[in-house]
Amino acid sequence: MLPNWLTAEYLQPKLRAYYKDDQLKVLKVWSKPATEKGQNYMSLMTRIHVDIQQGDGIFQNRTYIIKEALSEGVPQAKVFLEYDVYNREMDMYEFILPKMNELLQEVALTGKFTADTIFVDREYSTMILEDLAQYNYVNADRVKQLDLAHKNLLWKCWPSSMQHPLS
Repeated sequence: MLPNWLTAEYLQPKLRAYYKDDQLKVLKVWSKPATEKGQNYMSLMTRIHVDIQQGDGIFQNRTYIIKEALSEGVPQAKVFLEYDVYNREMDMYEFILPKMNELLQEVALTGKFTADTIFVDREYSTMILEDLAQYNYVNADRVKQLDLAHKNLLWKCWPSSMQHPLS
């Protein structure tokens, strides 16, 4: 379920800025949970579907991930607030990750490093992120942990100057 403030009118200027299209219109917004119950402990994640009309008249349905801070009534939220986790995460998505992507592009590494940040809203402790499902990205099953191929990849990529988490 969408928060009552997350409307087409709220999204339209954010998407216009992101797509650099002053004529873009948000026609409809609806949602589905982005994670299964109990699969996310730090925030509330919702996948929103947005029907848009671009300035050139083309209609599209796009999906985005809305990542909201947990309400203060949730037990673990107290710890996250104490360590300022939400503001740090918003800083990462708003400032650090876009700069890292820019630096990677400068050295011709153009693969997808992270979801694009559409908008960070500190008033609502919320981020609107690109939905990586369009690239067939799926999270690893945290219960099954890594398989041998992924463990070997992690081992191979780990900097030799750092303590390896699997050693």
